[in-house]
Amino acid sequence: MAAVRTKRLAKELSTVHRELTLGQLDPILELEPTTDTLEKWTAVIKGPDDSAYAGYKFRLAITIPSQYPMVAPEVRFVTKVFHWYVFISYLPLTQQRALFHARNMSRHP
Repeated sequence: MAAVRTKRLAKELSTVHRELTLGQLDPILELEPTTDTLEKWTAVIKGPDDSAYAGYKFRLAITIPSQYPMVAPEVRFVTKVFHWYVFISYLPLTQQRALFHARNMSRHP
């Protein structure tokens, strides 16, 4: 399974580099693995042009699980972001879900 994951990630990285070179991956500015095993990555994305985040860059940390592609990667902001749907990463997932639900209920009574 690890060989399949590594082969797929290497192919996806090649595709990303080609598309970045051609300018086809807006808003992604950078995407690189930080380990030889391709399980940790870092990315830089830009804020949407038509938003309060226009002109800003945000660094992300990406962890690829051993079950990838059957299990989605974990992505978290390294750059501080003040946004309604970006959660505090130190909260347990159950508390994050409760906070998300409470925020949505307060916006849509």
